[in-house]
Amino acid sequence: MNVRLHVRPLAGRTTPAPPAPEAAAPPLRVVLVGPRRDVVRMRDRLATTGIAVASCIEVTRIADAWPALGNGDADVAVVALPSDHADGMLAFTRLQAAIPDVPFVVVVERACERDGLEALRFGAQEYLVRERLDADALARSLRCAVARHRHLAVLREMSFTDPLTGLHNRRGFRMLAEAHLQLARRNGRTATLLYADVDGLKVINDVYGHAEGDRALVRVARALRGTLRRSDLVARIGGDEFVALLLEGGAGGVDVTLERVREALQRDLAPGPLQGMALSVGHAVLEPGAEIELGDLLSRADRQLYRSRRRRGSRPDALSGRNASTASGRSAA
Repeated sequence: MNVRLHVRPLAGRTTPAPPAPEAAAPPLRVVLVGPRRDVVRMRDRLATTGIAVASCIEVTRIADAWPALGNGDADVAVVALPSDHADGMLAFTRLQAAIPDVPFVVVVERACERDGLEALRFGAQEYLVRERLDADALARSLRCAVARHRHLAVLREMSFTDPLTGLHNRRGFRMLAEAHLQLARRNGRTATLLYADVDGLKVINDVYGHAEGDRALVRVARALRGTLRRSDLVARIGGDEFVALLLEGGAGGVDVTLERVREALQRDLAPGPLQGMALSVGHAVLEPGAEIELGDLLSRADRQLYRSRRRRGSRPDALSGRNASTASGRSAA
């Protein structure tokens, strides 16, 4: 028996078009950092991943990677932590803090896999175990690191950045500073917390208007960020309050640092109606071996600021350019 099937197209229904092919990912600019044997191995694996590479820069010391990463010519960096260098993690965290716009993949030894997890806490996007490093694992880590970093950058911009100054806000500063203080305590390092406010911001707002007050805050942020090292954390945590965590810095260098900030601020303000505007700054130091939490450092620096203010009896005129210093560690910059 012959059966004939008559298939009629349904009214109004069309055959869906095939999905458009995904656009090819642009070639990556890669920086490989680590001991020579690791760099050679990573380069060989990279050549077989199938990932298009626009450039590949090789650096054999983490401390020498700053120029290669800081000029904006890198899309991703792979850092192999030296197995025989106790300061390898510290060097990486300082590098990552100074160059947050580049995603990092960290390579660690299997016996030190905890370092990989710690690197993720300090900003790395992926980590690989040296003994299991192959082309597939490297390709997956590079792709994930770049994609994850792009998404996180958008979220971080929305939640951890002060929109007026572009510095970290209170939330972003606390998240990063807690991690950096923990690392400093573990490695017996010194860190200094600066706590600053703009003297007489209310006067500036009342006399010149809030737009001029906003410009004053932006200029203070620019002076702090332009004077301090890229690895130092700088944030605006309140209306006229700024903080900075200086890594590897003790109390002895605070006066020199504040003088540079003051000079940078005055150069930026002159000539103009705010010339002579001053900052009041207190500081607290995390000494090697001390178990002081971030909240305690902030409180100590803040108390110094207000104790010094009471000793003087009045605040310096925000527009007068008068500076003061006290034995308590608070100065005007």
